[in-house]
Amino acid sequence: ISSGKYRECLQYHIKNCEGACIGKQAEEDYLKNIEKIRQILKGKVHLVINELKKQMFSEAEQLNFEKADEIKRKISLLENYQSRSTVVNAKI
Repeated sequence: ISSGKYRECLQYHIKNCEGACIGKQAEEDYLKNIEKIRQILKGKVHLVINELKKQMFSEAEQLNFEKADEIKRKISLLENYQSRSTVVNAKI
């Protein structure tokens, strides 16, 4: 990509990716995202949701309502995922 032979992928253009491979995302942010993914896969979705809620309120306080709404959508998706993936004991 840096040599100009390739361009950004479609995922970057449709905003499913923040462009870590082309230097548009800081390494620290990338690693934070990876850690959130690990927590979700381990079943600790509530920790990620709590962190996103703090981030959402922070963005709203700074009057970044578009960013806060984007985070709210992520929270909604995670809550939906959590409700579907909860294991229920058959004896209940």
